[in-house]
Amino acid sequence: MAAGNKAYAITPEAKQYIIENCQLTSVALKADIKEQFGVDVTESAIWAHMKRARDAAEEVTRTADSFISQRITENVEGFVDVITNRYQTEIKRIGDILDGTCKEVTIMEDDGEGNKIASPHQYGIYAKLFSQLAKDYMALRPQFPTIDITTNSREREEALLSMFSDDELVALLEKVRIVEGERAIIKQPK
Repeated sequence: MAAGNKAYAITPEAKQYIIENCQLTSVALKADIKEQFGVDVTESAIWAHMKRARDAAEEVTRTADSFISQRITENVEGFVDVITNRYQTEIKRIGDILDGTCKEVTIMEDDGEGNKIASPHQYGIYAKLFSQLAKDYMALRPQFPTIDITTNSREREEALLSMFSDDELVALLEKVRIVEGERAIIKQPK
């Protein structure tokens, strides 16, 4: 600090200014505080208040994001049928347009010889739309966990087995027993 300049404690007003403007640099805040509040504060003091303000803002953002995510998750079940039905309807409609069977929209043109052919430009647009709709629709399906079963890891076996209900495990074991029995029959000498 230059001779003649004295550092003062940060006033409550200056602290509030730092909190409200924590996206600024400590250098910019120091100049603003000096100009607006007539107080000369060290950058390290400003930085400490900025860090607390930024941490608090980040926590508020995380909390809000979590709340919004939870609300969407809770409400999405009510829209699953609406969304999937809309996708199915649109995919069928675009498919019908591409096939030339849609009565509302046609991309067919007369080729000059009395034949109807699809306009290449329009066909390309609808084919691209169909492809994107189908891709988006397929992305809605639940993601199933995949397990690497290439090694004999006990944890992987437990993870794999935990994916089945007791009834499914019994049915699976029965199928294994049948297959093993068939192998035994095939291997028997004649």
